[in-house]
Amino acid sequence: MVGSEEEGLYGPRGFTKPILRLLRPYIKFREEGEVRLKEIPWEVLKRVGKLLPPKNLEYRCGGAPKVSDFLKMGREGVKYMCYVVTSDRPDEKFVVYGILLPREEKKLLAEVKSKALSPPTHVSELGELLVLGWS
Repeated sequence: MVGSEEEGLYGPRGFTKPILRLLRPYIKFREEGEVRLKEIPWEVLKRVGKLLPPKNLEYRCGGAPKVSDFLKMGREGVKYMCYVVTSDRPDEKFVVYGILLPREEKKLLAEVKSKALSPPTHVSELGELLVLGWS
């Protein structure tokens, strides 16, 4: 893992830098210590997961499932809504705040809901995908 010896809230300072290099094709915009991303496929999230420190894997956005839960529940065809809080801020972290899954994935939908602490704050449909998000 790349980073300085200084420990942040969710891992060593700078741990998001290699993650941002990996996610470069998915960057939508940067503003005030955050990098907003396009939806990322599960295959990419798995690669990000290998770079995350344990504290960040246990992070959850609001009542959403933990990052580690999203990683375990993933499969081909599933995408994730994510952003990165950069090392410019003391709360540097990788955040998964939503999931896009095929509507026919009823079992996965039930699993996502069972791992969440609260119902999603946003539910919608996008073509053949069901979108669940937490804030």
